[in-house]
Amino acid sequence: MGTDVCTDTNNESRVIGGGGTARDASDRGGGVHARGALRTWASAGGWLFAQVLWLALAYCLEFRGLGVFVPLWSASLLFLLANAWLMVELMGRHTPETETKTAVNARKSRVE
Repeated sequence: MGTDVCTDTNNESRVIGGGGTARDASDRGGGVHARGALRTWASAGGWLFAQVLWLALAYCLEFRGLGVFVPLWSASLLFLLANAWLMVELMGRHTPETETKTAVNARKSRVE
């Protein structure tokens, strides 16, 4: 699958589509691919850690009857932050595979 180059609203060329070269990725502003993947895996690991911590504390509260309300509340905040971090990383790494010609034509007609 090739890549297409179209002109953006500010007359800058940008690459759309998949299958490009490493230079195409840097032109899109994606940066180093390996570092982006590492950040995504780190956020997934943080999410997994927060999930396990929350589940362990919830188990202690529900089944063991221990008073772990404050640690569980703290783990809930950590889990919320881990979810947000993971979503930011996943949405940041998402790039549409292709852009429809209708969207490109609509953008061009707004410029004219």
